[in-house]
Amino acid sequence: MEINRDVYLERLIVRKHNGFIKVITGIRRCGKSYLLNTLFYNHLKSENIPEDHIIKFAFDTAQDLVKIGENPIILDNEKEDRKIDPSKFLNWLMPQIEGDGMYYLLLDEVQKLGAFESVLNGFLRNSKLIDTTTE
Repeated sequence: MEINRDVYLERLIVRKHNGFIKVITGIRRCGKSYLLNTLFYNHLKSENIPEDHIIKFAFDTAQDLVKIGENPIILDNEKEDRKIDPSKFLNWLMPQIEGDGMYYLLLDEVQKLGAFESVLNGFLRNSKLIDTTTE
């Protein structure tokens, strides 16, 4: 069974190119990641956005952490409040946004990224990343 979340999806769509970062908030397990990584992602693809211009990254998954050279063991030790190194994330990301056109970042659990506010503010100043969606 799929819950479409049409109201929330439409709110993302109409604000898609307004120059602001979108932050999806809500209680645990309410479908934020599904809205972002499935519904909004599928919308972007239906708008003929090339898949290599839609970059998804989850800061709470071992597979994505390994991509940036981070030790996924931090997932097992939530008590430590250790943040993911922003330079590792940026070193992985920046080579991917060198082509023409707009890029879309779908970031899940971005609060786990160290200095995430500074990282996101930097995206606002990058014309290729004008539309950044985070959770």
